[in-house]
Amino acid sequence: MRTDEFDYQLPTELIAQHPPAERDAARMLVLDPSSGLVDRTVRDLPEYLEAGDVLVLNDSRVLPARLIGRRRDGGEAEVLLLRPLPEGHSRWEALIRPARRLDLGSRVTFDNSALAVAIEARGGETATVRLDGVADPLSEVRRIGEMPTPPYIKERLVDRERYQTVYARAEGSAAAPTAGLHFTPELLSAVRDRGVGVAFVTLHVGLDTFRPAVGTTCVRVLESAATNGRVAAGEGWTGLFILPGYRFRVVDAMLTNFHLPRSTLLMLVSAFAGRDRVLAAYAAAIERRYRFYSFGDCMLITSPHPALPRERGRK
Repeated sequence: MRTDEFDYQLPTELIAQHPPAERDAARMLVLDPSSGLVDRTVRDLPEYLEAGDVLVLNDSRVLPARLIGRRRDGGEAEVLLLRPLPEGHSRWEALIRPARRLDLGSRVTFDNSALAVAIEARGGETATVRLDGVADPLSEVRRIGEMPTPPYIKERLVDRERYQTVYARAEGSAAAPTAGLHFTPELLSAVRDRGVGVAFVTLHVGLDTFRPAVGTTCVRVLESAATNGRVAAGEGWTGLFILPGYRFRVVDAMLTNFHLPRSTLLMLVSAFAGRDRVLAAYAAAIERRYRFYSFGDCMLITSPHPALPRERGRK
């Protein structure tokens, strides 16, 4: 199975460059085996949930870890912090650009800040970096850093909280779990009012989200943790790679944004709902002028082959 089997052509003007004025005003294309494709909005989500369902959300919080500074020669440099190394919050794995201009021992400095980033080890565009110059480097990163929005978003993000979910808690992601960006406190209240349980998992989004990467976050967590149709609390790493042919164990519906062509994210969704159905839904979304990717609209997908009827997990 190849990623080019999951290709489609997207007009560039449909790539959302900014979030909607209101989080839950985004459009929601419902893909249901009984009713086909239905145009709704995120505010309609509670109508598709029933008492006894469980809505599972990823409460990972994005670190504003995109640092724009200067090299010694005065040229611009970018450091994107990905994850802290075991020694603490002074040494990180990072993406660096331009990699060819940042050799071992190079330093990146910043306007209006004493923070400095030293390059300690290299591996292509990734590096091990050390943060120094201030007593609390992580607090300084939060103060001067920008949100690491994906490269297809060209517009500057005015309000960086719009790249956080309203329930974000555990800081550690390099990118937002984007389906969650649609939720508001009022929408969550409406969900609970229908007798739906709301549960949280934490899966930090890392380097691979900037590539044709694996996902989506809640689905992978739940399926990784499932045993005999149940999910128990725990902690660990997931390397689960979901492709068509995978049998879902606990998830029977998902709310997810539209994904890039030829990506394994699209392959996961196709594993859930069927490649042909998903690609047909994407074609309809393009025709109906839905907005795509991180700041775009979303799909609510119910599976034609539910997992276990008494263990219903929804993302």
